[in-house]
Amino acid sequence: MVEVLHLQGLVVKLVDADYGRDGDTSSAAARVQALFDAEKATSTGVAVLAPASMWAHLEVRGLVLPDETVEIERVLYGRLEELGAAGYRVVIAALPRAAGLDAFRERLRRS
Repeated sequence: MVEVLHLQGLVVKLVDADYGRDGDTSSAAARVQALFDAEKATSTGVAVLAPASMWAHLEVRGLVLPDETVEIERVLYGRLEELGAAGYRVVIAALPRAAGLDAFRERLRRS
């Protein structure tokens, strides 16, 4: 599932990045890669925010997020602002389902 939200001129596409068994990130990374490729074909200024454990499976532009939910919460807004300031207009954010990140999703929905 992809949820599209808007934040300060950015289109943020939230992608569930829940890991498979044994912490396997390849299926979540494949979803992110496919979305990135589709966006890149139709628009410029596309970037990805994804946990560090996913980057081995990705060939995209963007920034790394920590793997731990509490750390993602701490840096997420800053990373989005950084990408916006760098001229990106669409950000694909691969976020695991977690209580703290659900609060982030709700804040984005209201902004």
